[in-house]
Amino acid sequence: MVPGFSEPDAGSDLASLKTRADLDGDEWVINGQKVWTTQAQFADYIFLLARTIRTLPSTRHLVLLVPMKQPGIEVRPIAQVDGSADFNEIFFTNARCPRQNVVAERTTGGKWP
Repeated sequence: MVPGFSEPDAGSDLASLKTRADLDGDEWVINGQKVWTTQAQFADYIFLLARTIRTLPSTRHLVLLVPMKQPGIEVRPIAQVDGSADFNEIFFTNARCPRQNVVAERTTGGKWP
């Protein structure tokens, strides 16, 4: 498992997250990008921070446990100066995650469980 928190132009700032999870029946549909994810090319799952509602004051954020080996997830290595590539970018395009894989959720003004 790897953490999927950091995003381009956001870091892990919840207010700036752009990765989105939309509920479709019993699955979350995920679209967005994560960056600086160590060893993502080997991971079976990712702990993913995602946003479900974009309008304040009811912004909702989730931590999902997302299976990595599926269509819609592309892992691209970030080459380092020494030629290694332990860090990765991850692109999510209509990737799916079971509804019950919510690890935590937060609504603006609320607290993490």
